[in-house]
Amino acid sequence: MVGVQRPIEFYVSALMMAVGLIGTFTEHNFLQPAKSDQASGAWSHKDLQHTMIGISWFAAGLLGMLMAWNSHPRNRNVVPAITFIATGIAMIIHQQDLAMSSQVHFLFGASLVCLGLTTIGEITLLGAGVVDDYSEPAPFQYVTVLFMCSSGMSLMGANRDMILLLINSQIEAATYALILLSLSFVVVFYFYLLIDLYRALAGPPSAKYRELGDRCPDPPSQRFSKSSQGTTLSQPRTPLGLTPATLDI
Repeated sequence: MVGVQRPIEFYVSALMMAVGLIGTFTEHNFLQPAKSDQASGAWSHKDLQHTMIGISWFAAGLLGMLMAWNSHPRNRNVVPAITFIATGIAMIIHQQDLAMSSQVHFLFGASLVCLGLTTIGEITLLGAGVVDDYSEPAPFQYVTVLFMCSSGMSLMGANRDMILLLINSQIEAATYALILLSLSFVVVFYFYLLIDLYRALAGPPSAKYRELGDRCPDPPSQRFSKSSQGTTLSQPRTPLGLTPATLDI
């Protein structure tokens, strides 16, 4: 496992602060010329809502970074999770000019709410001492990753061009939600496989390379375990059960 110096919420909050800062000044075009029937620089309801989301994310990011600055990596906080829930509720009730667009925004908001709730549940279970071995992620921790990926897919798929394409193709929101969920599973599978392969390939070399003897010193990544017969080499296993020997390296 790659060690971190601060809780994961510190890095999530830093990203939220950056996204909020950008969203605050880009959702409303301050340089756009006014129309003949509108006052100069008029704000629409979409401008107000998206700008306020940017401000809330920036403020929440600052708070989350401050709370996690000098904390132990296992001292988690729920500031990002609460922000996800609040943003998800705002997206659920966010009305669009197209019914299909409103339904897709509802899916995006529901994914964010589920992400926030599962994150709070994860922090609660970890704080209660349910997990004893921190060398591997607990099964329920993958649920948070899936909902985060699903939220991103729903956000990227909620643009107007995609909505018009869905309407012209006669694809309903339920079908589109299943498509986005399938893509989320594929993305999680891809990164999980990359991490699993890295952990397998970064392990000690197989026996055929150790035939060189003392001419090739053992890499520092080798791990040894004590036994009654002496010191034996134990090959690391990944979540998929892969070892360097099974990969024939």
